[in-house]
Amino acid sequence: MNSPRVIGLVGPTAAGKSDAALFLARHLMAEIVCVDSVTAYRGMTIGSAKPSLQEQAEIPHHLLDICDPDHMLTVAEFVQYGHSAIHDIYSRGKTAIVVGGSGLYMNGLLYGYEFRDTSQVVASQQAELESLSIEALQSRLDKEYPGVLNESDRHN
Repeated sequence: MNSPRVIGLVGPTAAGKSDAALFLARHLMAEIVCVDSVTAYRGMTIGSAKPSLQEQAEIPHHLLDICDPDHMLTVAEFVQYGHSAIHDIYSRGKTAIVVGGSGLYMNGLLYGYEFRDTSQVVASQQAELESLSIEALQSRLDKEYPGVLNESDRHN
């Protein structure tokens, strides 16, 4: 199977990415994948460059309003949603235009970052650190980062 056709538009805030994406989508019969850390959240319309309802009705937009504001969307989750949207667009014979200014989301989506579940490693490291005395923690800090602690920082 061929790789999906993807056009990427990236740049700083207010550079005209959304207008360019709409122009291209109209002329290429493409769909837009929004790569933005704010527009992914429901209700975050004011202060974001979320496309108008008219623009969304004219050109299909993906990854808008995919989670509630109280959910911390991870890059790994965003990449999964993005890949799904791109493959859905491609399966219908269309081109995906990925557009946005969230560099980490864009890079993860386009370059295939691998995200591993590190929760067990973090929990193990936290348990290890919690088992150490203040003196042992200070000694470890001195060894790893010499000069960070001065005498007034030390626990007496």
